[in-house]
Amino acid sequence: MAVKTFTTGEVLTAADTNTYLANSGLVYISDTAFTASSAVNVSSVFSSTFDNYRLVITWLQNTSNANLTMKLRDSGGDISTNYGSDMAGQYYNSGVFTFAGYNNTANETQTSIFVGNVVSTHYGQTAYDIFSPNLARPTVGQGVFYTSNASATLTRVTTFASFRHTASTACTGFSLIPSAGTITGKVQLYGYRQA
Repeated sequence: MAVKTFTTGEVLTAADTNTYLANSGLVYISDTAFTASSAVNVSSVFSSTFDNYRLVITWLQNTSNANLTMKLRDSGGDISTNYGSDMAGQYYNSGVFTFAGYNNTANETQTSIFVGNVVSTHYGQTAYDIFSPNLARPTVGQGVFYTSNASATLTRVTTFASFRHTASTACTGFSLIPSAGTITGKVQLYGYRQA
């Protein structure tokens, strides 16, 4: 749709306002808050309305150090096969920055997607673009996650990552699962407008 240009004195109608609101770039889908959870299941959020999504996760680990992982879901629940990922990160510890590039797996044998380091009393944030999760074809994603502590002398990690789920599965949601302990935080999901 072409963008309408308004001139001084012209009336902005309700129809114009509704059109611009409906044609925003990212469309809000859901906001899920969780407290002391050992698993966060977000179901029925991927649909034929959007091909691609932006996922934003903010968390605080409550009890122990852990990895935070994600699994895609379909009508049968969590999918635990056919994942692969690649990552490269920058680490800050006691005033020293270190770059480390690494590949999590050379094939698609992982049981979940790594989305962050969850450290006791630390906070973390992840933002992922997820492409075609609801279509019956492989799903891929890319993004960045960050883990930190209020103290500048402790480790902070910024990691750029991509993942793939090679099965041709129409997924409808996802789960967040810490490898130990529980997490508290929020998950926000947005769809990329298609027209």
